[in-house]
Amino acid sequence: MKVLSIESYDDFECIGGECPITCCGDWTIRIDDKTAEYYRNVDGEFGDELREGIDFTEDGARFKMTGNKKCIFLNENRLCKIYRKLGPDKLCFVCRNYPRSIFQVGDILFCGLANSCPEVNRMIMQFKEPFKILFNDSDEKMMQYEMADIPESEAYWNDFNQSIRAFTAGLGILQNRELALSDRLTLLIFFVERFQEIMRNNGDPGDLTGIFSQPSVYSMFLENFSGNSGDITDKIHAFLIVFRNMMVSSCDIPMWEDCKIMADELIKNGIEDPDAIKKAFQTLYTPEIMIEMEQLIAYRFFHVFMQGFVNKDFYERIAYEYILYSTLITYMSIVEVKSSRRSTQEERILFYSLCSRIEHSDEHKGSLTGDLKGANFYDLEKLLGLIR
Repeated sequence: MKVLSIESYDDFECIGGECPITCCGDWTIRIDDKTAEYYRNVDGEFGDELREGIDFTEDGARFKMTGNKKCIFLNENRLCKIYRKLGPDKLCFVCRNYPRSIFQVGDILFCGLANSCPEVNRMIMQFKEPFKILFNDSDEKMMQYEMADIPESEAYWNDFNQSIRAFTAGLGILQNRELALSDRLTLLIFFVERFQEIMRNNGDPGDLTGIFSQPSVYSMFLENFSGNSGDITDKIHAFLIVFRNMMVSSCDIPMWEDCKIMADELIKNGIEDPDAIKKAFQTLYTPEIMIEMEQLIAYRFFHVFMQGFVNKDFYERIAYEYILYSTLITYMSIVEVKSSRRSTQEERILFYSLCSRIEHSDEHKGSLTGDLKGANFYDLEKLLGLIR
């Protein structure tokens, strides 16, 4: 078994009750069969409490939620009663491993971290050096994942080798700090779209990967985009589509309430000063912000290849990530215009975490992607307008 991971994977540590957005709620928490059977047989008063707080159905077991959509076993200090009563090894697979994201394809384990966790985003956005990718044999620590219920499909080493070369080339584009981030994102989406087409036609992407591994040829791809900053109306429109879908989750942090007020105002009154928002969008990229955004996109690019490897839907996956990136930048621009200040890193961390929570529900993510496709935001030209 081989393990492909990003270098920060083993550095993550949960901060428990100190986390501003608990992961114990707002989506269905399924319990694996082995743990559900254990919970059925726990003795004593807490065993009775366990069984009362779990829905056991033919489709599997899941934790009940309180009226405010939080897990019934979350205590007043935002800590897990099961963890405290029975210990960490008695948590179900999801609770034991989140936000670790494990995806198995044949003989390969792709290991990442979910961006719905604020602590993950904090770690990523505060990481200054370009990420490295690690490819090693699995060790004893990974055996729990190999034995877990992880989706599998047949792996073809030829496809994997081509994909990892393409991923390396794409990551090289993203981490080339001599270019503006908008130029890097432009190059990357062209590369991914063409790579996907070649892979779906069972072609050889070697020449494509070779070309996009040479910074000397970037200028000819970018010359048509010089000075093009995109349509601010489209950016606002994409922001509102994502935000409406984010509203299926609730959050009791002040930033969320402020964001809802800004979005409601945009929905009711439209863009009062589009030039101001456009100017803010163009001037946001301080060196600090540039690195933060690079790290987020580079990290999500790893997930694109991690999950896109099976269905070869790399373009759609990176398009979705670009739209979330644009949503974050638009949020930062609106804050600057409406509040006459720069967003804080904590606000950026929380906002991106809330955007990413949509992924925890196939229904909600399907609704969001349907809305975005209906507005043509997956179209290459329109997508480029969102990131420039």
